[in-house]
Amino acid sequence: MVEALGRSFVYSLEEKPRPGTRADRSRDAREYLRLVDHGCRVVAAEPQQPPGCPALYVAELAARPTAASTVDFFDQTPELAYIRDIARHRLVNPWLLLGLTAAYAVAACPPRVVIPPFIGTRASLNLYVAAYGPSGAGKSSALGLALSGDVLPAGLVDSLTPSSGEGILALFVSTDSSGEQTQHREAVFATVDEVGTLGAQQARSGSTLGGVLRSAWTGSTLSQQGAEASRRRHLDAGTYRFCLAVGVQPSTASVLLNDDGAGTPQRFLWLPATDPDATVDAPAPGPNPFTGWQVWRGNLDDEVRFPPEVETLVKANHLEQVRGGRNALDGHALLARMKLAVGLALIHGMTRVDPVIWGMSGAVMAVSDQTRAQAVAAVAETRRTGHRARGVADAESQAAALEAKVERVAGVIARRVWKVGSQRRKEANRAVASPDRDVLDPALDLAVARGWLARRDAGASGPGERRP
Repeated sequence: MVEALGRSFVYSLEEKPRPGTRADRSRDAREYLRLVDHGCRVVAAEPQQPPGCPALYVAELAARPTAASTVDFFDQTPELAYIRDIARHRLVNPWLLLGLTAAYAVAACPPRVVIPPFIGTRASLNLYVAAYGPSGAGKSSALGLALSGDVLPAGLVDSLTPSSGEGILALFVSTDSSGEQTQHREAVFATVDEVGTLGAQQARSGSTLGGVLRSAWTGSTLSQQGAEASRRRHLDAGTYRFCLAVGVQPSTASVLLNDDGAGTPQRFLWLPATDPDATVDAPAPGPNPFTGWQVWRGNLDDEVRFPPEVETLVKANHLEQVRGGRNALDGHALLARMKLAVGLALIHGMTRVDPVIWGMSGAVMAVSDQTRAQAVAAVAETRRTGHRARGVADAESQAAALEAKVERVAGVIARRVWKVGSQRRKEANRAVASPDRDVLDPALDLAVARGWLARRDAGASGPGERRP
């Protein structure tokens, strides 16, 4: 680009200053062009990964193998095999359908059923799923299948779409004009077709959506204050079940990933919508093993039992996290896996997580890790493309401004020469405004190339063949 600009000026950047000229002015002009070129190259270079997502970490996740192939994993139980078969028959991704079904099962589980307090306090089962894939990949189809009744029974829990942070509270609590509150619902399976709508809400001034989503994942107290009594709402911790499924495209994944410092992406199970093994010839599934399936209603303050080694792992993981030894994007990974394991246990009609179910959850989390790594890479590539585009635009803008300046100064010099008849370089220098003297030599060369001026002996210039 810079070389082309030089050709349009018809002078060489490598040309040595002629004796008797003010070489520093000419060098300044050439240095300016060099800086434009350098700036373009710098901004076009690859940027760093998003905060909390170092390049080595992304590469590590992308290269991490899944714990089991699709065939081996889904052949473990009749329930998993059915989910795979109906997903393939309906052309949706089996991993995504499994994650959505697990979240749906958890949503139907009473909020009093919790994860034991291996550290701190008891943890809510509230589970979030990010269905990741390009537009038309089948995210909405997988969600529709999970709720259709062709897997688990339909209507186990209300499926609604929150419009804002305040809207999430309104799904559970209503307030009359006097401020009297009533909790009219204890469980919701929330669905959002496109994460971009969440991004628009989070970007809104005063939006509470991000904070409410993070608090709801842990089952914490939710509260909304307002000047009017009818707008105040309060939801105590542990009194509600809120599970969420959201569609995420590569171009919009930054809505979740950019909020990694606040802990939003770690709270999601990331599963792919695309399926490279999909085929139109997939056979119909066999009988539905979930016919008559009922969620475990549990008893008051029930704690889901886990294998003893899980408690050891939780404590070791938390110790490493407290010491700052884990990546930000893995901050809630183990708790997310425990929630998922409960969902898998519920799917299989179990009231506890045994070693087999725990192993299954690890395989699904490996798929989640890979999918999230793809999303991180897509966000990084989008940023690289944006940086390149802005860099080229900035460089072209500066180059265009310099070109216009050279042409303007060339016209000033040429018109004066046509008026006085002849002019040496030092006279041209005096005739040009001080801020324009750094492009004097390129301007003289351009005026000669345009035919406005003709070189004469002793460094003088006279009128050329064409009037400027």
